Amino acid sequence: MSLSPEQLAKLTASFTYSQQLELFAFGIYTAYVYHYLTTLAEEVTAIWPQKWRAGKILFLVTRYTLIIFTAISILVGNRVGVVLPPKSCEFLYIGLYGPILSMQYL
Repeated sequence: MSLSPEQLAKLTASFTYSQQLELFAFGIYTAYVYHYLTTLAEEVTAIWPQKWRAGKILFLVTRYTLIIFTAISILVGNRVGVVLPPKSCEFLYIGLYGPILSMQYL
C-alpha cells in the first residue's frame, strides 16, 4: 500500500497531533499527582481522624475515584512498555469504559 503525498502529510499531521495530546495529558496527570502529594499531609490531619459521615465519604470518594481513573487512563490510553496479560486488559477496559457502556442502556 503506497500513500500519496497528501495522505502521507495528513498521516504525519495526525501522528504529531496525537503525540502532542499525549504529552499534554501527561502534564495534566503530573500536575494532579503533584497536587495529591502536596495535600496528602493536610488530608491526613483534617479528614482521616473524622468519623465516617457523609462529608468524609464524599471527599474520599471524589478524591480517590479520580486517582484510580487517572491510573487506569494512563495504562489504557497511553503507550506503555508493560506487557499485560489478557485478563488484566479486560479488567482495565471494564473499569474504564464499563460505567460509560452501562449508561448507554439506561
